[in-house]
Amino acid sequence: MAKDTRNEIRLLLADREAPFYEAKYHAVQYVFPILILILGIFMIFIPNDLYIHFPKKTQEFILDSIQTIKEVHAGLLFILAGVGLFIKARYARKHYIHLITNYRLLEKIGKSEKKIRSIPLFRVKEIRVEASIFQKLIGVGKVIIKDKETDKEVFLEDISDPKKYKLAFKQAQDRFMETSVKAFKEGVYHENKRLR
Repeated sequence: MAKDTRNEIRLLLADREAPFYEAKYHAVQYVFPILILILGIFMIFIPNDLYIHFPKKTQEFILDSIQTIKEVHAGLLFILAGVGLFIKARYARKHYIHLITNYRLLEKIGKSEKKIRSIPLFRVKEIRVEASIFQKLIGVGKVIIKDKETDKEVFLEDISDPKKYKLAFKQAQDRFMETSVKAFKEGVYHENKRLR
C-alpha cells in the first residue's frame, strides 16, 4: 500500500476505527482500453489489402485515398478513445479506496472529499458476488452490497478476489456484533452497579 494511500485512509477513519480489509481494482479494467488502442493502431498502419496496388483509373485512386483518410481518422479516434479510457482506469485505480473497517464500509472515489459513501456494518442486509466463468478464472468479479435502511444496492465492479472480500466482510461484521454485545453488557453492568 502506498504511503499516500495510507495517509488518505488515516484521514478518513474516525476515532477507534481501524481498517479491516481494502478492496482493490483488478487489472482487467485495462484490457478494453488496450484492445481499442491496438484496433486504432491496426486501422492506421495496416492497409486494407495488405499489399501495394496501383489503381488503373484516377477515380479509383481518389476513392482509395478518401477511404484511407477515413481509416486513419477512425484509427486516430480509436487511439484517443483508448488512451482516454486507459487514463480513466489508471485514475480510478489510483484514487479509489474501498475499506471494510471495524464499524462500516467506507468508499472514497477520486481526490475530492465530497465523493465519500459510508454504510455501517449493522445496516448491510446482504453481500452478493457475481462473476462469469472467465471472471472466476482470472479472480475478478462484482460485489453487490444491499443496504437495509435504504434498500439500495452498491456495486463494486472489477474487484480482485470478490470471495475474499465477502469473507472479510462477514468476519468484520461478526467481530462488530461481538464487540457491540460486549460493550452493551458492560454498559448495562456498570449502569446497574451505579444504580445500587
